[in-house]
This record gives sequence, structure tokens and C-alpha cells, in this order.
Amino acid sequence: MNTKWRRFNSLTGKCYNNMMGIDQDSSCWGAAFDLLKEIVREERSRDAGYVQELYQLDDVTDFVYDIEGWLEDYIGELDMRGMWEELLEVCVDMLEMFAWKEISSSDFDFLRISALGNLGRNEEAVRLSREWMEKEEDNMLAVSSGVYAYMNGGNYEEAEALIEKYIHEDTECTDENEVLFIAAGELYKVSGNQEAERRIEKILEEYDEVVEQELMEWDEDGEELPFS
Repeated sequence: MNTKWRRFNSLTGKCYNNMMGIDQDSSCWGAAFDLLKEIVREERSRDAGYVQELYQLDDVTDFVYDIEGWLEDYIGELDMRGMWEELLEVCVDMLEMFAWKEISSSDFDFLRISALGNLGRNEEAVRLSREWMEKEEDNMLAVSSGVYAYMNGGNYEEAEALIEKYIHEDTECTDENEVLFIAAGELYKVSGNQEAERRIEKILEEYDEVVEQELMEWDEDGEELPFS
């Protein structure tokens, strides 16, 4: 195994110290990500087929470093701190680094478009979201990215048209389309449509109650409780 993984482990440890406020130096996050890319490049120079899918990174390292978990935390930190340029760069790198044939790249596609919108690069965000929706018209993350892209550009009519294409009066909120309901609530809030905003809020509240009830029916081991 590449000896640089030990250095990666040390850097990610510093990252979590930074997250907890023990260490104020946040440069460890970017350094760890750069090292991760370096390791992948080195391994692929020896074996072109090395980790073509993201999940394989944990497979080849025997789940010692929880790489996927750390990446989620890194992205969360960038998002929380409003570091949009860095977030955009990470998303582009991740999309280019892996094949995304066995698992979906949707999360990174969505975050990439979101970062562009937050950077004021609305034309790029709209173009990418349109291209994505053409390929995956029923992908709710793709549709939601379009809603946010139009909304950030002040094109509320296009954003609302997208929402109305997928959310009707009898549409139920589910795990799959919750992200679109959230986007709809944001749109109606900024556009001043208070009636529609309240309607979406009520649907989301009811959905949260259903999810909470379902969670209560499972015990700590993931088994359904006897009374369920």
C-alpha cells in the first residue's frame, strides 16, 4: 500500500481537530485533498484501472481511513464556510477523477452548479443544469439544480415552470423528491408567493413527521420494533 496513506491519515486527524476547534489551522483540509489526488495519480501511473469508482478507495485501503466519510465532511466544511471557489474545484476534480458508472455523480453535479450560482456565475449554472436535465429529466437533483440556477439569475418564471412540471396538487413528498419541495419553498419565499410557500412548508412538515415516526419504529440495531 502507498506509504502516503499514513500522511493522509495524519492530515485528516488534523482536519477533525480543526472541525472541533482544537486546531485553528484549516489548511489541512485542502492539503489532505491534494494528497488524496496525488496518491490516486501515482497508483494509476502503475495501474490504469486503479479505483475507477469512489467507493473503491475505501475498499483498497480496508476501510482504515473512511475516505468517503472524510470527503463528505470536507465538502460540508467548504459549504458551511461559504468557500465556493474551493467547493467548485473539489467537485470538478471529483467528477473528473472517477468514472461514475456504478454509482451516480448527482451529489457532485448538484454541488458544482450550486457553487457556480453562489459565485454569481449564473449563465454557467443554467447551462450545466439544462444539460443535466436533458440527460436525466427525472433526476430530482438535476431538476432542483435548474430551479436554483434560474432563481439565482432572477428568472422566477422558468424556475416555477420547472417546479410545476413535477409538483402538482396531489404530489406527495418522498425521499426522492424532497429536495425539489425544498427548492420550491425557497423559490416561493424569494418571489413573495406566500400562499404557495405556506403550502409547501405544510407538506414538508407532514413529511418530516412521517419520517420521524418511521424512525421511531426501528430499534438501535435497525430491526423493526415488535409493535410496528
